Amino acid sequence: QVGERTISFLSSSEELPRDRVDLAVVMTPSRSVADLMETLGAKGVKAAVVVSSGFEELGEEGRALAEKAHAAANRY
Repeated sequence: QVGERTISFLSSSEELPRDRVDLAVVMTPSRSVADLMETLGAKGVKAAVVVSSGFEELGEEGRALAEKAHAAANRY
């Protein structure tokens, strides 16, 4: 709803209120993205924009991280 409380910055996903977040903007290293997507999904976050590097541009290991992150996000 328009006018509801917004939070501009959190240092931990544990601070997220359950089922009250429409969009999370995530800035974290690629190695932590998949776990964070799991946490966000479990908290009921409806969408996320991820700003990170270290995925497909780094070859096979990066591709595996990207696939893991996509799979985690798609569960929700």
